Amino acid sequence: MSTSSEEWRPYFDENEAQILVGKRLLVGVTHRNHDEEVTRREQFHGEVVRATKSGGIILRLNDSTEERALPPDLSVIEEADPGEYRLKSTGELVINPDYVATWTVYPAKK
Repeated sequence: MSTSSEEWRPYFDENEAQILVGKRLLVGVTHRNHDEEVTRREQFHGEVVRATKSGGIILRLNDSTEERALPPDLSVIEEADPGEYRLKSTGELVINPDYVATWTVYPAKK
């Protein structure tokens, strides 16, 4: 079932979110235009340092002090299968992350 952005509501539960804190999250983001064409892809990973409904899910990116915010939506986060994940953009190998999240981002409607 497809849900339009006007109908979409994020799922967030404070107790579930706190389970993520201290865990490693691998994130994939696909950027698409309004014609569904892929315009860019991103992959990054890090440790979840905070997760609140008002502030989102905050990652400290791997091997840095840089933080990256994700929307407060737990519905896109799932347990990762054990194994090796290679980031296509950098070739970096991520071994056994705790969770994975996949997002698709569209530009704002004009």
